[in-house]
Amino acid sequence: WISLWCCSREGRPVARGLEFGTTGLHQPFPFCAEWPRIFGRPTFAYIDAGASQRRAYACFSCKVPDGFQGVRSVELRECGQISIVERTEVAQQITIQGGPDLHEKLFGQS
Repeated sequence: WISLWCCSREGRPVARGLEFGTTGLHQPFPFCAEWPRIFGRPTFAYIDAGASQRRAYACFSCKVPDGFQGVRSVELRECGQISIVERTEVAQQITIQGGPDLHEKLFGQS
């Protein structure tokens, strides 16, 4: 999950944050246990004693055209390209070259 947050004081932003993690809700565990899945994805993960897990994250930024109506989907192709499809009936597609080994770094061998 990714969480974007902003802290304001007296109506003015004083801090912004970007967080990555396995818990998609900023709530205590009992609350998350009541909502174990959102959008088909788990809201939390646990690690057993003595176990380990690996997570991989990637981020990117790009300019979008004026009037862009939001994102329908983002896809990371095996060649390292990132494809962003607009959320409209006649969707624009933005393609970013992310590097030939980006997919392998995130997901291992194809």
